[in-house]
Amino acid sequence: GNQANGSGCGVFASGSPAIVRIDNCTITGNAADADASAGGQGGGIAQDSGSEIRVADSALADNTAAPAAGRDCAGSIASQGYNVVRIDDCGGFGAASGDLAGSAGAPLEAQLGPLADNGGPTLTHLPAVTSPVVDFGAPGGCSIDDDGLPGTPYVPLLADQRGVSRPRDGDGDGFARCDVGAVEVPEPGAGAASVAAWLGLGALARRIRVRPASSWRRPSSHQASWPTSPASRVRRARPK
Repeated sequence: GNQANGSGCGVFASGSPAIVRIDNCTITGNAADADASAGGQGGGIAQDSGSEIRVADSALADNTAAPAAGRDCAGSIASQGYNVVRIDDCGGFGAASGDLAGSAGAPLEAQLGPLADNGGPTLTHLPAVTSPVVDFGAPGGCSIDDDGLPGTPYVPLLADQRGVSRPRDGDGDGFARCDVGAVEVPEPGAGAASVAAWLGLGALARRIRVRPASSWRRPSSHQASWPTSPASRVRRARPK
């Protein structure tokens, strides 16, 4: 994860009228106040000075802060529902919003795997099949604020960070529902070949390199031209 001597190592918002939206994200392993000067909070996310942070369908876990407060979150956070938070130091998450949130005395373990090649163009944290994030997303489906404009509707989010289609029936109850966070776990019946195919996406993506525009040249008849595009799109700011 990231480290910062101040606040908000994962996400930091300050100043009005800044509005930050965090949708279908996994924020984990970040450390605020890394120099232990008691000058920072919110290892995961931190809100300050009139800004607004709205969080939906996201996982906040295993973030730290030296003062032992404001670990996963700090400041005033507005839950948009269906989040999983290990320690709700900010008091912004709860059952009324459809969240699962732990406390300092009773942390909620999100059971996220280490940062690893789980397929796709980037490294990700794959949840365990027993994780509370599995099939806990909004019942209406995954969605994101695609353009960041006030008053416009959310649009369906049909793939996770790796490009794997979502939602999937991760808990095997017969109903496909998005997992909270950036990554979908395989269905219980997914065979080894399917899982291997997902992991193969990561190896392929890392072999494809995007060159600076000045270095592109017209391919000859025997050269292959590889198109590149993002595996998924998660917009989290609206000034997520």
